Amino acid sequence: MTDPQALRALCIAAVQAAGLMNFLNALHLLGDGAKTLSGARIRDPDIPRAFCADGEVLLAGVVVGTPQRSTHAMRLDDATRVMTRWHG
Repeated sequence: MTDPQALRALCIAAVQAAGLMNFLNALHLLGDGAKTLSGARIRDPDIPRAFCADGEVLLAGVVVGTPQRSTHAMRLDDATRVMTRWHG
């Protein structure tokens, strides 16, 4: 990538995504249930009106609560089907 503005935007997006991931992981470790909502789920005009100043755009929101059932995966993936040995 040779366009400095495009590279900067990509780096900012990567840092924002990593920050969100760390936030969700911390909530999970504390025993909370959390998920990120985006797209149509946050496009109701009342939601940005409540959280955004003029000219701002809400990209996502995080919903946090206490899980009422197990937060473990419903099924575990078979690692042998998705992983291979690297011979590098």
